[in-house]
Amino acid sequence: MINVMSENWELISKGPFYLYRAKDNSYICIAYIERPEYPMMVARASFIRDLNLITGPLSKYSWCPTFADESKDGWKIYLKFCGHFCKDILDRNEPLEDYCPNWKEQLAQICMDFRKEQLYKITINPEYFFIDEDKNLKTFGFYNSFTYGEQPVMTELFLPTLTKEESQFIYTKSQMGRLDFKYLEEFVFNNSAWPKNVLQEIYEKMYAVNGSDSSA
Repeated sequence: MINVMSENWELISKGPFYLYRAKDNSYICIAYIERPEYPMMVARASFIRDLNLITGPLSKYSWCPTFADESKDGWKIYLKFCGHFCKDILDRNEPLEDYCPNWKEQLAQICMDFRKEQLYKITINPEYFFIDEDKNLKTFGFYNSFTYGEQPVMTELFLPTLTKEESQFIYTKSQMGRLDFKYLEEFVFNNSAWPKNVLQEIYEKMYAVNGSDSSA
């Protein structure tokens, strides 16, 4: 079993999960760790949801990272990496095209596949994407992804996983402690950190194909 606690790993970021990367760039680890702002119920549910999606229905897609290992005791998911995080590239003011010439087309296809799977993936900003050594765009972090059929979702199941801006937004749309993710999806797609308004354009195309009602 892979051991993220060894000296061969480095902590990259802390958010809803702790993100580790192997120092040889071969793997990343998504660790769902219980803490005051992220209670055990949410951490465990996030781990299970993420694991079930990447090893289940999404594993057939080329943009789904290759699953390597898991640790149920520590709620950790290990994925093959060998690439570059999109956020790191953008933070260095480097063009994504240098690493993946057709990244916009790949991103559009990924989003269209979410639509086909009837899945809301709210973690759509660059920090949840990487480009592998073969110039393929990959996405991870499905811990608060819910299907159309699960709507509306109880807010206590995902509220601790949202950004401050997302949390403020849902209070305008949630009812009786539940939220239809079609509203949150529209918000994140139109307030993303991707360059050139690319995600807004993709969102318009997603729902121009099969109509405007994402829950239909």
